Amino acid sequence: MSTFPRGPFSLLLMSGGLVVWSSCFIFLYGGMSLACAYGVPDFRFAGLDGINWLLVLLWLAHLVPLALMTWASARALRRAGDADRAVRFGWRTTCMLNVVSLFGTVWIGFPVLFMIPCL
Repeated sequence: MSTFPRGPFSLLLMSGGLVVWSSCFIFLYGGMSLACAYGVPDFRFAGLDGINWLLVLLWLAHLVPLALMTWASARALRRAGDADRAVRFGWRTTCMLNVVSLFGTVWIGFPVLFMIPCL
């Protein structure tokens, strides 16, 4: 049987995926703006510019922890099968918010693979 934390930590646990998504959004588009303003090493590899490669690394640095958070919350939700309603609600909400955040992070990062930086 699984439990769900009570108190302020439960809100942090539920909104953790959204925090990672917003961090990804800020770092990707802020990073692209700063890279265009100040320049980065100019190289091209596999059809992508150097800026794109740096942004892809930033994107992956957010996707991996978010995927792990989603997997862990889905696993905890499965383990909370016959727990009380509050525990199932907490894990279900956490899992759903992590899934939404994962899709949102994929959605905002996917154009990095195709867009031309610094027009």
